[in-house]
Amino acid sequence: MPENSTPVFKMYTTAELRAERQELLERMRPFNLEQMHRLYDADLLSVEESEMLDNYRSLAWLIDGEIL
Repeated sequence: MPENSTPVFKMYTTAELRAERQELLERMRPFNLEQMHRLYDADLLSVEESEMLDNYRSLAWLIDGEIL
């Protein structure tokens, strides 16, 4: 029977998370966050763009407790 192992987690500082969030905003250009939300709601984003928006939302929640 295989041994159970615990997941490996990497710790990030808030500054590192904010930098990653900023990088996502830059990758979303020429659209801003509001436009990305509208395109997402209309199901007009590619898979990659949807993943970027989902990652941004996750980081916003993790950093600021903000639900977008």
